[in-house]
Amino acid sequence: MKKWASAGLLAVIITGCVPCLNPLFTDKDVIFNPALVGIWGSNDEKEKWSFTKSGENAYKLTQTDSDGRTAEFDVRLVRLGDYKFLDMLVTNVDEKEFKLNGWAAFSAIPAHLILQVHEIDPKLKISVMDPDWVKDWLLKNPKSLDHRKIGEDRYAITASTKDLQKFVLQHASEEGLFGGAHELERRRE
Repeated sequence: MKKWASAGLLAVIITGCVPCLNPLFTDKDVIFNPALVGIWGSNDEKEKWSFTKSGENAYKLTQTDSDGRTAEFDVRLVRLGDYKFLDMLVTNVDEKEFKLNGWAAFSAIPAHLILQVHEIDPKLKISVMDPDWVKDWLLKNPKSLDHRKIGEDRYAITASTKDLQKFVLQHASEEGLFGGAHELERRRE
């Protein structure tokens, strides 16, 4: 329980992403691309994204950030219309780097993180949901998508999978919902 709770809070606080309580996908939306399997990295030698196949159409991701902290995710590659996304659900975090007391651990839950995939081969180009764009959108359009405010200026999306898909497709081609692309290159290790 503690690892799950820590993971959920880590996703909300540290990543700067927008946590979603429901997945972006249904079974019919999930695809598998073997080109994603492998180790990817950026110019920062510590940052590493290691994808392995997990079951029929899923991936396990072990992600190491630029500070050397690791987290594990259950990942689905999702196709909605002309767009591809990664739906990442945190499953484990580096407990040495992130500790919660017992009460805080019971109040945190894992959340889905949605990344837009622009390219998989030869480079992996992904963009995360921009929390500032989401905040501004929800302040102007509070009934457009079910959500909860977290603290002063963070939001968690509580919409159903169907409503989340509709929202993401409505804004996927616009500049804003998904921030600038993060580019990763395949590594040999």
